[in-house]
Amino acid sequence: MDARAGPTADRPAVDFQEVMQPEQKSSEVTISQVPQDQSIDSENEVTGIKLILIHAGICMCTFIVGLDFNLIATAVPAITSHFNSIDHIGWYGSAFYIALCASQPLAGKTFTLFPKKISYLLYLALFEIGSLLCALAPTSSALIGGRAIAGLGASGLFAGGFVLLTTIIPLHKRAIWTGTMSSFFAIASIVGPVLGGALTENLSWRWCFYINLPIGGFAAILVASFFSLKPADTENLPLIEKLKGLDSIGFTLFSGSVTMLLLALQWGGTTYAWKSSVIICLLIGSAVIMGFFIPWQLHQKDAALIPPKLFTHRNVILIFTSSLFVNGPFQTIVYRLPIWLLTCNELSMQASLPADLVPIGATTLLFGISMSCAVFLAIGQAVFQQRLQIDLENVVSQNVTRAVISAGATRIRSIVSADELPAVLQAYSKAVTQVFLIPAAAPILSFI
Repeated sequence: MDARAGPTADRPAVDFQEVMQPEQKSSEVTISQVPQDQSIDSENEVTGIKLILIHAGICMCTFIVGLDFNLIATAVPAITSHFNSIDHIGWYGSAFYIALCASQPLAGKTFTLFPKKISYLLYLALFEIGSLLCALAPTSSALIGGRAIAGLGASGLFAGGFVLLTTIIPLHKRAIWTGTMSSFFAIASIVGPVLGGALTENLSWRWCFYINLPIGGFAAILVASFFSLKPADTENLPLIEKLKGLDSIGFTLFSGSVTMLLLALQWGGTTYAWKSSVIICLLIGSAVIMGFFIPWQLHQKDAALIPPKLFTHRNVILIFTSSLFVNGPFQTIVYRLPIWLLTCNELSMQASLPADLVPIGATTLLFGISMSCAVFLAIGQAVFQQRLQIDLENVVSQNVTRAVISAGATRIRSIVSADELPAVLQAYSKAVTQVFLIPAAAPILSFI
C-alpha cells in the first residue's frame, strides 16, 4: 500500500493557522486558495513569442543594471588616473547608491499610480541618460552626477521588471519567468568585473558606460512595441490625486534622512573630521528627519511611502535585515580589490596570467564558479534531507516520514494529521535552518 494513502487518505487538508491557534480563524488567503486563472486579469495575459520578446527586453534591462552595479569597480583605477581624483573613489559608487536608495520606495508608488509601461520606460530613459553623461563626462564631478542620475533610473528597473511580468503572467507560470529575469542580474554580477577590465584595458573606461546604451535602447524597443496592459483603476485617478498618492512628504523626509546619513559616512574622516560640526550636524539631522518620517508613515497607514503593515510580517523584517549586512560588505570588496591589485601589486585586471594561459584561466574560473554552485547545492540537499528524516522519525512514524519526504513541501498539510502537523513543520524548519549554516560558514574559508 502507498504510504501516502495509508493513515491519511481520508484526512482533509489542515490549515497551519488552525493547528497552531485553533481558537482563531485566519482571514488571510493563501496562494493555494487563489484560483490560478484569477491571479491576473485575463485581458492582460500574454503568451507565445510576444511574451518571449517582452521578457527579453526586461532581462536586458536587468542585465545592464547588474553590469552597472559591478562593472565600474574595475574601471575605477583608470578613472582616478584620468581625472586625478583618488579622493572621489567612494563617490563613483556612493552617488549611484544614494540616488538608488533614496528613490527606491518612490518607484513602488509610481508603478501603482501611473501606467506601468510608461513608468518603466521613463526609468530606463533616466538610466540611459545617466550612462551617457558618465561616458561623456569631462570632469570627475560630472561623472558623479551621471552616476546619480543612473541610480535614479536603476531604482525602477529591477523592481519594475517584476511588476511588469507579474501583470501579464499567471501565478502558476510566474516563477520560471521571474527567476530567469533574476538570473540575468546574477550573470551580470559574474561577468561585470571581467568585462569592465577588458573594456578599460582594450578600449577606454568610458566604454563601461557606453555599453549600456545599445542594450538599453533595444530593450526599450521591445518593451514599447509588445507590452500592453489594461489600465488599472488607480491609473484613471486625476493627476492631483496621483501626486498625493506618491506621499511626497514621506519621500522628502526619507530621501533627506538617507542622503544626510550617507554623506556623513562618505565625508567622515576624509573630507571632514568625524568630530567636525559638518559631520555631527549631518548625523543629527539624519536622525531627526527619520524621527519625523516614521510617525508620518504611521499616520499615512496604507497611503504611506513605505506602508507600516509591511513590517508586521516577520519574514519581511528578517530578510530586510539580512540584506543590509550581506550586499554592502560585498561591494566594499568589489570596489577596493582592483585598487589593491593595481597599486600594491602592479597587477592588471587581466594580466594575472601569461597571455597563453588567459583562455584556460578564464574557463577554469568559470568552472570553479559553476562547480561551487553544483557542489554546495548538493551539500545543502544532503544536509536538509538527512536532518529532516532524523527529526521526522523522532516525532512521527516511518510511514508518515516517508510520505512527507516523497510528497514535497506543498502537500504536507494534505497527508499529515492535525495532531502531527506542528511537529512536522517544526522538523522542516530545523532542517532548513541547518542548511543556512553552510553559507554562514563558507565565507570564513574564503576570507582565510
